[in-house]
Amino acid sequence: MSKQYIAFFHNSDDYFEKFSSKDEKRPCFYWFSDSYFSHIGIYKYFYLFVKNPQKDNIEFNARAESDDFNGLYQSYLYFLKEREAVRQNGKGYAEPSILVSFSNIEPDLIAEYKDDKFIILKPYFLKNRELNLLGEEKSFNKTVPFIEIPEIVEAAPNIKNSLPFIEPDKNGDRYVYDNWLQMKGNHGWWL
Repeated sequence: MSKQYIAFFHNSDDYFEKFSSKDEKRPCFYWFSDSYFSHIGIYKYFYLFVKNPQKDNIEFNARAESDDFNGLYQSYLYFLKEREAVRQNGKGYAEPSILVSFSNIEPDLIAEYKDDKFIILKPYFLKNRELNLLGEEKSFNKTVPFIEIPEIVEAAPNIKNSLPFIEPDKNGDRYVYDNWLQMKGNHGWWL
């Protein structure tokens, strides 16, 4: 099975056709998770990306103990355990892994939150269709996996063969992803 794609997303109150850092010192942040997440409520726009970093020339760092792919994926596995505990207990907080990049990246799907639901703006062949990210209960604790949302699979069919939906290879105790392009230059934690 091809493991060339990685899925990630961004939430914002600002509309963008393409993403890049706003300045040379701070990269753009993206969530790496299997379903919707927002740490401070629902933003106006949801952006989903399913990309091949090498083909699309996207350099990444992970905002994790190690800033490489292994750090990103280890952080994701920890998040899954914490999220399950939050779902079981009905309280607590679990935050997905974070990717950072200075690269220019075009989203595969853009949706706008209005009238208590997400409406697709892009791709245009799905424009004005509803996107059910929060599930029937409209709960952050019971979000729907992206690969179970027909509109997402239609907009970005490679999501079915992307990380985190398929397990990456391992080399010893480290997770590896051959298509990862490590960010060059100064690295930082960036808040």
